[in-house]
This record gives sequence, structure tokens and C-alpha cells, in this order.
Amino acid sequence: MTTPFLRRGAAPAAALLVLSLAACSSAASPEAGESASASETAAAVDGGAITVGQTADILSIDPVIDNSLAGINVFYNLYDQLTMIEPDGSVGSRIATEWTANEDSTVWEYTLRDDITFHDGSPLTAEDIIYTYEQVQTNPQSLNSVYLADLESMEAVDDSTLRFTLSRPYANWPRNTTLISIVPSDYYEAVGGSDGFTQAPVGSGPFEFVSYTPGVSVVLEAADTYWGEEASLDQVTFVPVLTDEGRVSGTQAGDLDIALLPPTQVSTLEGSGMVDVRSITSNQTMYLGFNTESGPLADPLIRQAADAAVDRQAIIDTLLGGLGSPAGQMSAPSSFGYTDAIEPTAYDPAAATALLDEAGYSGETVKLQYAMDGWIPLGSQVAQAVAGYLEAAGFTVELEGMDSASLSLLNSNHGYEGVWLAAFAPSILDAGIVLDYVIGPRANRYFASDEVDDLYFAQQAAADDAERAEAIAGIYQIVKDEAFTAPLYNPQFSYGVNPALHWEPRPDGAFVLNGDVYLTQ
Repeated sequence: MTTPFLRRGAAPAAALLVLSLAACSSAASPEAGESASASETAAAVDGGAITVGQTADILSIDPVIDNSLAGINVFYNLYDQLTMIEPDGSVGSRIATEWTANEDSTVWEYTLRDDITFHDGSPLTAEDIIYTYEQVQTNPQSLNSVYLADLESMEAVDDSTLRFTLSRPYANWPRNTTLISIVPSDYYEAVGGSDGFTQAPVGSGPFEFVSYTPGVSVVLEAADTYWGEEASLDQVTFVPVLTDEGRVSGTQAGDLDIALLPPTQVSTLEGSGMVDVRSITSNQTMYLGFNTESGPLADPLIRQAADAAVDRQAIIDTLLGGLGSPAGQMSAPSSFGYTDAIEPTAYDPAAATALLDEAGYSGETVKLQYAMDGWIPLGSQVAQAVAGYLEAAGFTVELEGMDSASLSLLNSNHGYEGVWLAAFAPSILDAGIVLDYVIGPRANRYFASDEVDDLYFAQQAAADDAERAEAIAGIYQIVKDEAFTAPLYNPQFSYGVNPALHWEPRPDGAFVLNGDVYLTQ
């Protein structure tokens, strides 16, 4: 089949698919992190309720099981974690007030707060933390076990001290502990484990559980006894709105107070008076994955041809309205591990065709799999554009679109066949999670590399940031040289926001809604 590809200055194909919107002025786009919100100067209202539109449903209300961004957004508000990622990317305290490591970072001691209670009134103790971590390690359904792969043992030294012993040096351990939300051990056992817990979950966060209807909503209300900065809002409802059109119309109608916008609608909604557009440079990298284990893409020359065939800047300029930047590595500039030394692959269709000729490619079909909804804005249009570029260079491409749940299942089952369009946004703003899930020896990856594996363990053990960054850069250089993946671009996150809501986006895309998030008059 022949699919259209994009040239700079061409009208984006996505324009045919967007909703008809009321005419509005084309105000200049705010800089990343800036807001044109009227709530900056308005007086705060005590209480109130908001609805947050997510790009996907949570996988489970049990934090032992789920590790999706949609789940994390709920968990940051319903539960507590030992540590937390601050908006600037640093690691801050939550249950733990401080943490120290021995010389080789194999033993970590955390000092715990003693004033935290779960929403059922029971105290949160070191034993609850140990129990939660054990559940993550032993439950075969847990998607969080990769974060604890190096955890060898845990010990409550005393009432306020928890000791972790790791099987190998791991200097970045405090970032992993931001991802494990703590459940009350006695209650979790009393209700029969995960299945019972999901019926009426209990946390210790700034909001407590009201209801969860899969595919419809998660409803939370402010907790009266929260130990930290209490929520200003009375209630928060998370709803999955998988389509770009649904999130746009939801914000316009006032049904959604926060929702991620497709790039094609940003300029239209700015200055409309109905919706604030608030933007920030994201931590997300859009990329092409390659199955190097079989088929044409087992040949590095053919992968390199695919990498060179795609005009990243044209996709950004047309489909994304300029709201992004080309990527040459699997970390975005907002994440630790990013290096300026690795540049995006230059668009060179002639070189791509020459590489295919050198490899002896004879037109074998290459399948391009992608999600038609969910986390990747304009995923279908981007996939079609990529397919067009590949075909122009000489590839034979078969597009296979599906819903995001089906694509996620393919990923879990190691089922990708050729090329796939994916996105990765590390919630800890650190390359470590990208390596764990996509590139490193424990990842569900489609290539093998002893060099990558050696550098993976080197960066994991490096206590010095510069030494660790050097090892990560080495990994990314190998991945680029071998074209194990083809990073495409780092998009800007733009949200449609209720003008009366005081809230600013974070580069990790997380919704942390206690404290300085409130409605105004």
C-alpha cells in the first residue's frame, strides 16, 4: 500500500480529522512551563471538585499491580511512597525523611516519619512497607517487580529505620522507591489480597478512595487526617478519555478540568476564553522499535535505512504544529542521562535507499504496528507518515493499527513482528527506567548486546553522577550505531485547563493534586 508522507510546509493530514471549533484568536503560544491562567491572580475557593481526563484507564486500583502513568496519577494522590519526584526532577521526601547508603550503595537505610496513618486509622509502619515490597516481588501479576529486581532483603532496624540490602551496587535506588505505593498489611491480608483490596482500597495519601468503575472513573475525596500538606480540593475524579477529540470537546464543554491536548488544537484553543492552554517540555520520547530477532530488520543496515528514512522535523512541523524537537536518544532533555553529544539522525532518503540496496533488501513486507488511541497524540497520523517515508525509501510496509490495550498486550507478550511506534516517558525523570524497560538486559527487548549489558550494570553501580552519565551515553551511542531503536521526537505536553483552576503541568506528566492545586473565584 502507498501512504502519504510529509514535507515541510505541507498541510498536516490530521487537519481533516479534528473537530470544528468556534473561531478564536491565534494568541502566541506560552513558553514551556508558562501559563496564561486567570487563576494566577484570583482568590482561592475552599474546596470544590475537578475532573481529570486521562489518556488511558488505570490497569488496577491496587498499586502492587499497576505501574502505568494513569495508575501512578491516581496512586500519587491515594497512597504514599517512601520518596517522591519533585517537579524539578530531584528526589524529595515523603514517608522517608532521609536516606543514606554504605560506600558501595548496596545497603540503604531510610528514616521514616512516625505520624502517618492509613485512611482506616491504622498507623503506617516499617512492616507495612516491607509487606508491600514483598507483595510486589512475589505477585506474578505485579508490573512493578522490575523496580525491585536487585532487592535482596529488608529489615526494620527499629520503629523509625528501614534497611534495604541490594544484591548489587545501585546508586539510584531512592528513585525506584518513588514508584512503590504503600498498602496497609493487616487490611490487605484481611480482605484476601489484591482481589479484595481492589474492591475498597485503603491508602494514606492526601485523598481517599470513593469509587472505581473500570473504563468510567476513579473518584477520590480529600482525606481529613492527611499528615502532609492537605488537599485544597474536596474531590477529584479521574476519567479515561482515549480520543484526542473527546479530550478537546470535554475541556471546551467544561466537563474536564485538565486534559492532554493534541498538538493540532493548541493554537486553536489558545485565547478562546473557554480553556487555558498550559504547556511544558515533556519527558517523553517517541520512537520506533525494531524486532532484530527475525525478518529483514535482523540486518543492521536495514534498521539504519529505516532510521535515516524518516523526516523527524517535518512530522513535528506539520502534524505537531512545531510543538516538539527531534530526538536521537531514548531520554528527553528533562531526564537524567540525556546527552547533547548524540544528535538526532539526519533525514537522508538517498542514504536510506543506498543502505537497502547494500543489504540486498528485495521488498519483503515490514509490518508497522501502532495504537490508534491513547498515550501517543496523533498516533495514527504519525504512523502513516512514518510508513510513507519508509515506502519512499524503498520499504514495503504493512500498517497494523489497534487499540492501545492490544498494543500493550503485544508488548507484554513479546509479540511485535517488525516495526512498532511507541512512546516512553520515565516517571522518575531518569534514564534508569528506560534502560530497565526498553534497553537493558532485564527489558523485554528485541536485541542482544554484551556491551550494552556491561554498561547497564556499570551505570547502575556508579555513585558519581558524571560516571553514571558517561555509561548511559555509551549505551545510547551503541543503540544509535546499531539502530536497535529509532528515537523520533520529544513532544511538548499541552493541557486544556479550566481557567479557574490553579495548577501547573510537570515534565513527568504526573497529576499531583494536593497542596497548591485549587479552584479560584
